Amino acid sequence: MKTTEDVVKEWPFLFQETGTKLHFRELTGIQIDDAFEESTATKFKRILRYFQFVHTEPSSRAGTIMIQTLAGGDEACAAVLMLLDHFKEQRDKMFVNVDDTAIARDVDKTKLPWTPCIVVCENL
Repeated sequence: MKTTEDVVKEWPFLFQETGTKLHFRELTGIQIDDAFEESTATKFKRILRYFQFVHTEPSSRAGTIMIQTLAGGDEACAAVLMLLDHFKEQRDKMFVNVDDTAIARDVDKTKLPWTPCIVVCENL
C-alpha cells in the first residue's frame, strides 16, 4: 500500500491546485471552480435559511452568527459556523488559527492535526 508521501512523489501535480482542477475536469468534464462556487453559494444560502426559521436565542452563539450574517456578514463562514454549532462540534478542533499575515509556507504543518481542519488567518 502506498503512503501519501509516495503518491506526492509519483504524482506531484495532484497536490497542486491547478493539477487537481485539471485532473478533476478530465475525469468528470466539470470545471470545478464554476461548479464549486455555484454549488456552495446555493447550499450555504439554504443552510442559513433553515437556521433562520429554527428558534435561536439572540444571545446564543448561533444567534450572534445569524445577526452578523443578516447584517451583511460572510455567508460561507456563517453556514460552516452554524453547522458546527448545531452539531455541537468544537471550533478549535475544526479551525487552526495562524497569524493574519501568514501564507501557506509559513504554517508549521507539524502542528496541524491529523484530522481535516481549516487553517484560518484570523480569529473567529
